[in-house]
Amino acid sequence: MTQFLDHVEQVLEKKEMVTNYLQTPFSSDHLLVEAGHQSNLLQLLHSIAGFLEQSPAMLNTMDWAYQFKSTDAVLDRKMWTLCSVSARCQRYHDALSRMVELYRELL
Repeated sequence: MTQFLDHVEQVLEKKEMVTNYLQTPFSSDHLLVEAGHQSNLLQLLHSIAGFLEQSPAMLNTMDWAYQFKSTDAVLDRKMWTLCSVSARCQRYHDALSRMVELYRELL
């Protein structure tokens, strides 16, 4: 986890530089691409555009993960609470299912 948080910190420190670089327009008039590779280039450009479209959300998620500092004890309590709520939901679901079965038997 520490390595991940260190990596996230490095990415966030370079966020402005990467964003500025990616927003810099292509400085040449054209790219030379052989005819056989044009469809591959088009697919690559579409995938890059999709990645760039999602990158602000990913950077925000990474920023949140970096700022979220919690001890193991706090996480352990939250996991137990989550397990408890999940078990309670399962019991309610089972009770509602049984109630529907009983209702159908009465009809």
